[in-house]
Amino acid sequence: YYGMQIPKEGFDPRRGTTPKGAGGPDMFGYKWIDSDEPGGPIFEWNDISGTGTEVTGFSDDNHVGPFPIGFSFDFYGQEFTEFYIQSNGTINFADEYISFSNQPIPTADAPNNFLAWFWDDLNPTVSGQVFYQTVGNQLIIQYLNYSEYGGNGGTVDAQVVISASGQITYYYNSFKNDMDLVGCTVGIENGDGTDGLEVVLNAEYLHDGLAVRFSAESAWLSE
Repeated sequence: YYGMQIPKEGFDPRRGTTPKGAGGPDMFGYKWIDSDEPGGPIFEWNDISGTGTEVTGFSDDNHVGPFPIGFSFDFYGQEFTEFYIQSNGTINFADEYISFSNQPIPTADAPNNFLAWFWDDLNPTVSGQVFYQTVGNQLIIQYLNYSEYGGNGGTVDAQVVISASGQITYYYNSFKNDMDLVGCTVGIENGDGTDGLEVVLNAEYLHDGLAVRFSAESAWLSE
């Protein structure tokens, strides 16, 4: 099933299982935990639509950038100061397009080095705004009314927050219009696809008001 390319609006036969609220570590030491789990992150929503920089230039399947992170961000032992926004629910740190066909994590097939907050066939040209803003030691990337491809016109309001400490948090504020929540990948992956942390692949899991936090072992110990 690795590397299976699903055509536009095609049926993906791969089905995963609902995660239990926490997982890891991967080989590097990243763990994840969600807001439904005791000790997990608290869901919060810091709206930047009135203060952040709006991102334009999206097509159905493309990526835009680079944009400044605002600080040096350590991801799997590499330092990054810029990021790219993919139209299909991912953020990465290299100038390469990520396909609409979501895959398991990790896989050595390119692309790599990315954050999959909702890796699926999405289409911001139907509806959707994206903003980013560095606030103190955090970069906030915000998606508003961000649309899936085809289907019932489902949309999502979500944020990805990257911290100078190396911590990454996905915030899912709301899903609307019966958005398909069972056809995406959520997780993170390193630069060559040899390591990564998958939260969910094609299974019931995401819901309104959910937060998912990723931290490397050193960041967890410092907390």
